[in-house]
Amino acid sequence: MNGDPILRRIWRVQAKLARKAHYDPVQYAANAEKKVREIEQRYGFKFRYADPATLVPRHAKVAEAQAEYGTKRR
Repeated sequence: MNGDPILRRIWRVQAKLARKAHYDPVQYAANAEKKVREIEQRYGFKFRYADPATLVPRHAKVAEAQAEYGTKRR
């Protein structure tokens, strides 16, 4: 196990949230959504999420970058 204190804290919080949701991923997501809405209300801003349908697949981005790099080197 990694001794990084940041990772240990992340894992501890994730374990706590999983216990709170009784290890149910649907409940875990619902709890997270509720917390996000509370944060938005408290601080007066809105989280924005990417639409997965509009995202370019990573492998296409990598291929495009490789092609661009190859043309620049010549």
